[in-house]
Amino acid sequence: MEPKKILLIDDERLIVQSTCMALKFFGYEAFGAMNGESGLADAAAKKPDLILLDIMMPGMDGWAVLKKLRENGDTKNIPVIILTAKEYFNGSAMAKQNGAQDLIAKPFEPEELNETIKKYL
Repeated sequence: MEPKKILLIDDERLIVQSTCMALKFFGYEAFGAMNGESGLADAAAKKPDLILLDIMMPGMDGWAVLKKLRENGDTKNIPVIILTAKEYFNGSAMAKQNGAQDLIAKPFEPEELNETIKKYL
């Protein structure tokens, strides 16, 4: 069985590198995009099984990326988990209202991330 593909869209290189390394350790095929525009292109081209999406990014923020993912027929059904350092009142409900499956606050433990991912794959 081929490993599940996970796309991480985050503008912080260290987060992308360390999270992709952890995801590979858990048996996933992981790749990163450093901004919203390249993340949307990667999502359309590589058809990941799940997307991890940062909210606070320069240019197109994560909410705008999520909206575009949900508007595109090729990406609208890909599960999205929001990863954010920003505190949101009722953040999980806000994420779901905007079309994401879940929200994980940074910093997070790799095991916590893996358990959340497994819920949606």
